[in-house]
Amino acid sequence: MNEYIFFLGSNATLSTAEIFATLKRDGFEVDVDWADERVLLVNLDGELPANFLRGVGGVERIAEVIGKKDKMWSAEEVVDQLSPLPDKWRLGVSGVHIETRQLRGLGQKIKKAAGIAEGSKVRFVMPKGRNNQLNAAQVLFNRLYEKPHRELIFVNGGGRFWLAETVDVQRIDEYEVRDTQRPVRDGKIGMLPPKLAQIMLNLVPDLSSKAPVICDPFCGMGTVLQEGWLKNYRMVGSDIRDTMVAASEQNLEWLTRHFNVNKALEPDVFTHDIQAPYREERWNLAEAIVTEPFLGKPLSAPLSPTLADKLWEDIWPLYDALFRRGKEILLPNGYLVTVLPAVRVDYRGKMKWEFFPGSFVDSLSKKGYSWVQLVPEVSQYEYKGTERGSVFYARPDALVGREITLWQNNI
Repeated sequence: MNEYIFFLGSNATLSTAEIFATLKRDGFEVDVDWADERVLLVNLDGELPANFLRGVGGVERIAEVIGKKDKMWSAEEVVDQLSPLPDKWRLGVSGVHIETRQLRGLGQKIKKAAGIAEGSKVRFVMPKGRNNQLNAAQVLFNRLYEKPHRELIFVNGGGRFWLAETVDVQRIDEYEVRDTQRPVRDGKIGMLPPKLAQIMLNLVPDLSSKAPVICDPFCGMGTVLQEGWLKNYRMVGSDIRDTMVAASEQNLEWLTRHFNVNKALEPDVFTHDIQAPYREERWNLAEAIVTEPFLGKPLSAPLSPTLADKLWEDIWPLYDALFRRGKEILLPNGYLVTVLPAVRVDYRGKMKWEFFPGSFVDSLSKKGYSWVQLVPEVSQYEYKGTERGSVFYARPDALVGREITLWQNNI
């Protein structure tokens, strides 16, 4: 068994759902060893591929466990665990539920013990300020994820002390480039972040082919299309507005000049109204639909209960059409990952998130869809979804949130 620590993104529940879906799809058996609000420690029946982190959006860092004890590690024990040591190397030290002062002292002792034991010269890298973990920029700049350098992570949890070393860290700069440097973008329309698009693609439980057809019928500026293309999926996108189709095409062309993509799998993008039947010549049967429909007009203040009801009434036909037309293009047992909007509602001074009506969710079983729980049962104690089994995603100050849902097309 191989033991790994996943450092989760800002929405731990969504990160965990993505991790389990991706690992299961890749054929891994997963056992949870320990978890808290930002860290998931699992046993796998195999070794993670070297590029695993490049394919997931909700994981900040991955470390592999190299030892565990029932008490805190001493510097001499760490040096013995790492031996033989290189002549010169950089060492970073991070902790989970371990005080920063204790980490600093331990790091200095490891540096000294390495010199005494093997004459090894260590340049020590510590977290900034009062933090007990190195930030991603420190790990990347010092290349602590590449031998001979190391970031050691000490975890205190569940009555045990794990020693792990970082094997990869998220390339935050690549997401930033794909988000902000594309030629066409418009923050006013609530663009889907690349990380979230990647996560939504990863929530599809099963893909039978190496280059599956994935559809986005609300492609907007092409974020889902670009993230799927980077995964070597056959992406097909449409939008009711010609301007959005043109924006997707420009952004996808830009992607070819800045990232390594298979041009033979270039996405097909065209104009189409979701309310109308699909033209069969443009669509192959899809293994999945992954999309974010129109969430409603941008808000400047929380809605009243009456205006919230009016919003649901206005956009209900659009979401209803998504599921009706989805039956035309989804393979039997195919999946649909979509966002349902949620809005902040002012109940006489008390703010509350209001979700898309349950009556709509209930109606989808009559259309031939089954609701799929996103949060794995083994992790539901620590990472809780909504009462109806979805995952809620919103910035702290947002007025509009995203309820991420997963559905299966019944035969």
